[in-house]
This record gives sequence, structure tokens and C-alpha cells, in this order.
Amino acid sequence: MKSFFLLAFISLTLPATAQTAPTVTGSSPARNAIAAPRASNVAVTFSQALSSNASTSQGALKLFSNQRDGKLTGTTAVNSNTVSFDPRFSFKPGEVVSVTTTTAIRNTAGQQLARPFVYQFTAAVAGGTGTFGGGADVMVGGGADSVIPADVDGDGDLDLLTPCFFDNAVSVRFNNGHGVYNNIGTEVPVGTGPEDLIVADLDGDGDLDIVTANYRAYSVSVRFNAGDGTYGGGSDFVVGRATYSVTTADVDGDGDLDLLAANPNSGTVSVRLNDGAGSFSGQLNVLVGTTNQSVEAADVDNDGDIDIISAALVDNEVNIRLNTGLGTYNGGSNVAVGNYPADLCTADIDNDGDLDLLTANQTGNSVSVRFNNGQGTFSGGTDIPVGAYTSGLALGDIDGDGDLDLLTANLQSPQLSVQLNSGTGVFSAAPNVQIGNSPNSVALDDIDNDGDLDLLTTTGNRVVTRFNGGSGPALATTPTLLQLFGVAYPNPAHARTMVQVSAVAGATQAKFTLTDALGRMVYTSTAPLPTSGLSQELDLTGLAPGLYALRVQAGPTYTVRQLVVE
Repeated sequence: MKSFFLLAFISLTLPATAQTAPTVTGSSPARNAIAAPRASNVAVTFSQALSSNASTSQGALKLFSNQRDGKLTGTTAVNSNTVSFDPRFSFKPGEVVSVTTTTAIRNTAGQQLARPFVYQFTAAVAGGTGTFGGGADVMVGGGADSVIPADVDGDGDLDLLTPCFFDNAVSVRFNNGHGVYNNIGTEVPVGTGPEDLIVADLDGDGDLDIVTANYRAYSVSVRFNAGDGTYGGGSDFVVGRATYSVTTADVDGDGDLDLLAANPNSGTVSVRLNDGAGSFSGQLNVLVGTTNQSVEAADVDNDGDIDIISAALVDNEVNIRLNTGLGTYNGGSNVAVGNYPADLCTADIDNDGDLDLLTANQTGNSVSVRFNNGQGTFSGGTDIPVGAYTSGLALGDIDGDGDLDLLTANLQSPQLSVQLNSGTGVFSAAPNVQIGNSPNSVALDDIDNDGDLDLLTTTGNRVVTRFNGGSGPALATTPTLLQLFGVAYPNPAHARTMVQVSAVAGATQAKFTLTDALGRMVYTSTAPLPTSGLSQELDLTGLAPGLYALRVQAGPTYTVRQLVVE
């Protein structure tokens, strides 16, 4: 009889403990929202009541931005079946925020979330006419292929970062808060031939680090932010052949940002997993099409994980590779687009809650638009004629009407093409933006802090800025790079190099500093700076062969150039 009563007790108590694992049932802002209020709190709801233990459920919600602060800080709360996050700052206009809910979420019985949930939303803009004027040309390094506006020094405005192919460096130019950039900033040494750049908080310390795709080196460079927009440390590691494009996303749902790199000469996208501290491991290379020059990472099938989207130039198609939920890839499809898709973007252009696909078709002089059925299958749409030799595109709400408009950079044209969205993903041409040279990329961000999206484009060794609405602050007159630091020769150098420095009003002394590839200072000296300028010899005896950053400063004016010691 004792055994009978024991078995009966077990059978009666099992249903109370054998709960199913919790699942995600909703989010706010909604998944793929394109105009979330900037002061929004973020909330994820679940199928069951949650544990309020701060070390479990409260630490499971992670938010990331590539514009400001990286891994966002704020206050997390658990209320019944909802986890909410109140960020320290309001979101920036047009800012894309990535949200990860890790499996650290637990119900009241201690069971974990069945699988991670990763999604994104875009913050609303305020106003904007969709016409552009004013602005200035900002001098950067040679071969600037793209521009990323991001707050790398933590002062609340968007600085400029550009990968400079010929200088093997990233140019950093700081914002004065009104969209005005000094031509003189810092140059961060990276691998050989950087073609693409992403900024992201790789080590989870609340600032934005640098990742470059180095075409000539077949590698990726990682450089860590000290919190003030200066960079050092990190690593360089080989991925596929002729690495051309790079992005970051939480592909395994563990609450940190992993790395994806497109390798056109091997037809692969390399996936490398983050350990949470900015070190990457793994050897996964996902097969895609021929000469895949660009890659994006986004949830195109709405299942809560991050898929791969890669454009294959030679095949005239976009390759979709679907995530298993664990950071591995199986299945997908190939989407036919226009001729030679050189750039791509995913966003909800028809306001139906899923991510659609657009490509910049270089020899097709067009943008292909393909609509998502909500499950990662793309069809329909149209090919929109734009300028000659379309090389880059950007999406953003430039006229403040709550949908995403389209701008393209056209290499064989002195202007950017502008297409306004009807709200349903149908675009109509608007007046082009005159640049005066051949733009090869375009970005849309609020650089003057007035709530609307301004434009930036690269050409040669310049970043061109234009303000939305044609207005903006009076532009300061700043010296060019050559007005301070003329040349260092010989370069490559051996025991000595000669540096030419121009006069700077009010400055009586020039300071010379060398830092190595890890950001360590290895040499410093000063010299009087006459009103006629200076030619100064630097003694490099004892320095190990390698790549160095040479900084020359006179008064508040400084610049950095690359120096090779053999």
C-alpha cells in the first residue's frame, strides 16, 4: 500500500512541474518596425510567467546599436511574462537597434527559453524635406570606399569613419555636434587594402569598435575603442580569399555580436563566433554565389534568428542562406536581380512587417526591388533606373512621412539619385543631389542633430556631407591635411625619416609620436615650430620592422599618417 500511495503522489505532482519551455509571443517595438518612437522602451513578452531573478531573466535581454554606445545600457525589469528595457538615452533618428533575448530567460519553474530570439527595429525621424544642400567636403585618406557615421567618442554626436584602401587605415573625423568635421583627425592602421568597415561593440564594454574587410590581405582587422574614439589592440585574422565586405550580428543568439565576411574569390561567407570579449573562433564558411562582393545579416524568414544575404556579381543574383537557430546555415534560395549587384540592403519598404531586398546593380544602372512573402522568399518588385554605374545604396525616411526612401551612388555620374517611397515599396524619382564628382557610396544619418536624415557620400579622398532641408550650421574653416603634415620620406623608412610640417597660427612647437600596430607608444619627440614651417628628422633606430602610426601635433591641430619601418 505504501508503494501505491507513493506512485499516486508522483503521478499527481508531475503535471505541475512538467511545463513546456517558454516561447516568445510578441515584442515592442514590433519586429522590423521602421518608425519606432525614439523614447521607446523595449519589451519582449513570453508564453509563461518568468523568473524575476536578476542573474537570469533580467540579464537575458541585450540591445545593440551601431550608432551610439554599442551594447546599450539601461534598466531592465521583469513583470509577469514580460521583460522590459528602459535605455539610458533615447534612440537616434533612423537608428537601427538589434535586440537579443538569450536562453537565460527562465520561467518560474526554472526552465529556459526554448531558443534565442533576435530581431531589429528602426527609430523614427523627425521632419526632413528630402532635399539636400549645404555641408562640406571632409578630407580623409586615399581610396575612401564607404563612410560610417557613429558616435565613437561618446559625446552624443555622429563622427565619421572611412576605410581607406590605399592607406591601409581607417580615417576617423570627429563631429563638433553640428555636422561640422575637422579635416584633421586620426588614422587607425588596419590590414592591407581595407574595402569595407563596420563599427560594433565587439567586447561588450559600451563603445564602438572597428572591423574592416581587407581585400588584399584576405583578412579581417579588429581594433578596440578606448572609449574616446582612439583605437588599438585587437587582432588580424585570415578568413576567405579577397575579403571584400563585413558585417556583425548575433547569429547564435548568445548576446554578443559575431562576424560575417564576404570572400568573392572563394564564393563564401565566413562566419566567426564571438566569445563575448571580441575574440573570434570557428571555421564555418557558407557557400554562396560567384564573386560575392557584399553581405548582410538579418532575419528574413521571421523565425527569430539571423540569416545570410549575399549578392553574387557574376551570377546576377542574391543568395539567401537560412540560419538553423544555432549560427549554422542550411537551406535558402537564390533571387534573380539586375546586372552586377555591387551592393545590397534589406528593410521593410512596403510596411508589412518583413524585410524586403534591394540591390544596386552596377552595370545595370538600376536598383532591383524584391518583396518578401514573410518567410524569406522574394519575388515581384521592379528594377528602378537610376544613375550610371550604380555602386551603392542607402534607405532612410528622408522626407519624414514614415516610410523608407532610397538614395544611390553612381560612379559615372556627378550626382546621387533620389527615389521617394509611396509607402508601399513603389518609388518615384525626386531631384538628384549634385556632388560634382563620382560618388561610390552613400549613407543617411542625422549628423547635425536636428532630427532628420542628412546624407554622406565618398569620392576619392573625401567625404561629402549635405544637410536635409538645405539648411545647417555655418561651416568652420579648417586646415587640410597637407596644411599641417606635408610628407614623411623615405617611407618605407629604415633608421631615419624626414617629416615636413607647415606653420600653424599660435603654435610654437611640433610634437611627433609613433604608435605600433597594437596602439602602444614607441617613440615621441618635440621640436620648435618656426613661422616658416619645419623639416624634422626622426631617429627610428631600434624600432622593429612593421607598420606604425605617425602623429604630428601643433597646438590643437594634429594629423596621423602611416609609416612603414623596414
